[in-house]
Amino acid sequence: MTIKSYIQFAYDIPNWDWIVGPTWLNNDSPAYTIAAKASSAVPERTIRIMLRHLLAERFELKTHTEFRDQAVYALVVGKGRPRLQPVRYEEADADRCARPLTTGMEAHHCSMEAFANVLSGAFSLGRPVVNQTGLSGRYDFALHYATRRGFAPLLEATEDVPGPTIFDAIQDVGLKLEPRKAPVEVLVVDHVNRTPTEN
Repeated sequence: MTIKSYIQFAYDIPNWDWIVGPTWLNNDSPAYTIAAKASSAVPERTIRIMLRHLLAERFELKTHTEFRDQAVYALVVGKGRPRLQPVRYEEADADRCARPLTTGMEAHHCSMEAFANVLSGAFSLGRPVVNQTGLSGRYDFALHYATRRGFAPLLEATEDVPGPTIFDAIQDVGLKLEPRKAPVEVLVVDHVNRTPTEN
């Protein structure tokens, strides 16, 4: 993977647009293979922290966070009450609470913050999504929309691919995606070497 991909995983950043750094990170990054093994089974969050230390040691990665205005979709409550089923939080990893289907998406024990992160990352909506619903708690719900190329959600209906878009489906459960400018916390790469230290 590229160094930016490792950084994205290590810091659990859902969208590439939230990583800012040298131009070569986007346009001219070599691919690296990292083979590392923990001494015992550890949770994914610990693996991410261990990878941060590895990147700092081998690539001299230095970062900081700051807020920058970006074009985003704001996830907000639509007209009326949201049609979401509230549930008690019982699962160990509810941050990975939504899975894409060829007919839409299923969300299980999902917070609105986690749902916005899912939409920002895997669903390629064209801009990051920030949670501005004001809803706390976790919910079960399903979205039904047309897809293309496997699980990719339909963003705009066409003659070739008719049917509801993901924007329609989100409105069907009482939520809405509104294009806005908003301050987003980004990870700024202050320094990273193209070549790691020797093994």
